[in-house]
Amino acid sequence: MIKAVRPLDQSLIGLGGDGLKTEVKFEELSSWETFFLAGIPTLDLWTDVTNYWDIHNKPGDTFDKVDSHNLAAGAAIVAVTAYWLAEQSQVITPHLDQAAVDNILKNAGVYDRIKDLRELRIVK
Repeated sequence: MIKAVRPLDQSLIGLGGDGLKTEVKFEELSSWETFFLAGIPTLDLWTDVTNYWDIHNKPGDTFDKVDSHNLAAGAAIVAVTAYWLAEQSQVITPHLDQAAVDNILKNAGVYDRIKDLRELRIVK
């Protein structure tokens, strides 16, 4: 997938959104992880999470805490990415079958944790 989106990476340099990685972390169940587990190729926006858990989903998580520059940069990166993907004449990468997903999870060292969540029906 890295090779397929390399041109996108170049388009994001000026916005500070470049830098492709194949790292799979699965620290929490966010929306991209749910899509990935279903075999849908995903991209995740790398952001500065230095203060993320200080306010995220807490009573103090209010609009006045939003860093306007980070919000604008993130929105621009998402817009450029969506436009770039929409303009592609071919599918960037096909959906993955369950064996391919499981292999990626094993290589990332999170297969057993995800397997447990599947058995509890928390994820599919």
